[in-house]
Amino acid sequence: MSYECVRLADEQICAALCTADGHRVRWVWGAAIALARRNATLTLMANGTDNEFTWLMQWYAAQCNGEWEHEYGIVIETVDNPGWLIKIDLSYTELVGKPFETLAVNTKVADGDPKASWHHCAVDGEVFQASCGAHDLTTILGVFRAWVEGQ
Repeated sequence: MSYECVRLADEQICAALCTADGHRVRWVWGAAIALARRNATLTLMANGTDNEFTWLMQWYAAQCNGEWEHEYGIVIETVDNPGWLIKIDLSYTELVGKPFETLAVNTKVADGDPKASWHHCAVDGEVFQASCGAHDLTTILGVFRAWVEGQ
C-alpha cells in the first residue's frame, strides 16, 4: 500500500492506493468530507474500508432530493479519547422509526490509548449516532450499513 498527500486550502488531503485481490483501489478524500485536519495526515487502512465509505456515499446521494441535503446530512469528526464520532440524520428517510438496538462493545479498553478498540452505536430521535476508537471507524459504518440493509 502507498499513500499520497496533497495540500488544498490549508488541509492535508490524502489518497491511499492499495492492491486488494489484484484490483487497484484508489481513495480520494475531498474537502467536503473533512476528515483531515490542518497540518495533519490521515492514515487510511485497507481492510475493506473502501466498501463502507463507498456505500455511505451512495446512501447519502440517494437521500439527496434537492431539499434533504440542505437541512440534514452526515457529520464525521474526531473525539479526544482518541476516536471518531458520526452523526447521520435519518429525518425524512425510510429509516425513521426503524428499531435499532443500542450497541456497546469494548474489546480493548484503555482510556487515551490510540490502539483501544471500542464502539457505541445508538439511534437518538432521528439521528444515528456512533462513536468508536481511532481504528474502528469502518466498524461503526458497517453497523449502520447492516442496520439499513436489514442484516
